[in-house]
Amino acid sequence: MMLISCLNQLKRRKLLWALYLMRDPFFTNYTRQRLQRTEKLLEPVPIIGLLTAKIVELVVGAQTRYTYMSGS
Repeated sequence: MMLISCLNQLKRRKLLWALYLMRDPFFTNYTRQRLQRTEKLLEPVPIIGLLTAKIVELVVGAQTRYTYMSGS
């Protein structure tokens, strides 16, 4: 029973950390810049560069919608 409680707590904290990284002041100042640097670094690699660009595009789009939804 205690193990399940610890696992649920860990899952909850990971989700809160991910949502914190997506919040606007932190995302604009740090997360987006880190994502764009990673995208530029991996751009020359054929398949991985394409996948990274798509992931960055999806994360930025999700952040825009998340910020809009959480603000209302």
